[in-house]
Amino acid sequence: MSLEHLNSWHADWSKTRVLVFGLGVSGFAAADTLVELGAEVRVLTDKGDAEHLDILDVLGVKHSVGQSLEDNLAELKEFSPELFIVSPGIRPDNALVVAAANSGIPVLTEVDLAWRIRDKWGSSSQWICITGTNGKSTTTRMVAAALRTMGAVATNREGANMDAGLVAALAADRDAGLAALEVDEMHVPRSEEHTSELQSRQYLVC
Repeated sequence: MSLEHLNSWHADWSKTRVLVFGLGVSGFAAADTLVELGAEVRVLTDKGDAEHLDILDVLGVKHSVGQSLEDNLAELKEFSPELFIVSPGIRPDNALVVAAANSGIPVLTEVDLAWRIRDKWGSSSQWICITGTNGKSTTTRMVAAALRTMGAVATNREGANMDAGLVAALAADRDAGLAALEVDEMHVPRSEEHTSELQSRQYLVC
């Protein structure tokens, strides 16, 4: 499946089968947003907050929690998603992620999804993504503080994207034209695979 047309909140996401892997705050925000876009969403997760699971039930999103790898692989095959979204904190070499990629399913990080739909919150914001091994959260807070001299800035409260994710950070400050966002270094190579279709993000490596 080509992702070229799925590069905006205003694109036609309807009926696109999307599997979201992981259900922290970020995975839930991704699933909720995709439902709002009209996609057909399925969630697989090792664990999930009871409130999030209840809301997914209300939204009509089928979810499976704590399944074995074999059961997850069977559900992946049965659902046959057109797009696979990986939540922060899940490694790119995770067996289910690798199986999806080897099956020819486009695999995006939650970072990529947030980038594609960032125009939901008004004009497309300009991003600075901070990555590296140490010092990311501190650097993110410093960059956000510097950018605020130029206007509103979307960022996570503590800088880190591992729990809350980027979709939630952007939704929290809808009017921001700038964003300072921490990105875990293990997701940067995969997210970079898709930037040829989109305007480049700016990365600051710590």
